[in-house]
Amino acid sequence: MKRNVMEGLTPRLGAQLPLQLPLRDTDGRAVRLGDYFGAVPVLLVLGYYRCRNVCSMVFEDVLQALQQSGTSAWRLLGVSINPAEGPADAAPRQAAYRAWLGERGGQVSLATGDAAAIAALAQSIGFTYRYNAELQQYLHPAGFVVLTPGGRVSRCFTGLRYRPEELRGALAEAAGAGVGAGADVRERVGLVEQVALWCGQREGEAASHGAAAWRAMRLTGAGSAALLALLLLRLRSRRGRGR
Repeated sequence: MKRNVMEGLTPRLGAQLPLQLPLRDTDGRAVRLGDYFGAVPVLLVLGYYRCRNVCSMVFEDVLQALQQSGTSAWRLLGVSINPAEGPADAAPRQAAYRAWLGERGGQVSLATGDAAAIAALAQSIGFTYRYNAELQQYLHPAGFVVLTPGGRVSRCFTGLRYRPEELRGALAEAAGAGVGAGADVRERVGLVEQVALWCGQREGEAASHGAAAWRAMRLTGAGSAALLALLLLRLRSRRGRGR
């Protein structure tokens, strides 16, 4: 499968996010993007909740790095790029991530929105995505941006397996309204790896992280309780391996 290698996550450092964008929280309430900002830096992850590939891996890697960073003044905000998804898709994941964090600090919020709001948010941070009808899934890069409490782009992390010390430094910088020098692409993640880490093109790796289980649950109609249990099991397993 070919794509333009210039597409992906090209951060607009210093750009102000459109904080008036309308979204919906996991309870179905109408909120604004700005409701998630104010006191602490925000780590924004764009992906989608029915993803069969790297989306879950990004969230889990971010949570693991945050937990190991020793910091608690942050909010992890996930917004679905799939306008067909709603609170029922976001709620089980938010519950699982919050349960795993427990009393260790930090906040996790997941949201959904309509196509126009999603497109505007993605454009504001330099995030490119598209729907592939043949694969019946969205193609998008793996990574996230760190934002200041006021909603400006401070730093960008790409790929997977983020270093806790780098994340700790990025959060400290964002808390002071600082802006990094550019995208944080780790040495072990080269151009070829970055191109490959487009969601929708890593079926083999995603399977090892439980993609088969996600497909099985969709086919059998398993409910949110099973999804919650699986997410918690995966997070705890990865936390144990990280020690």
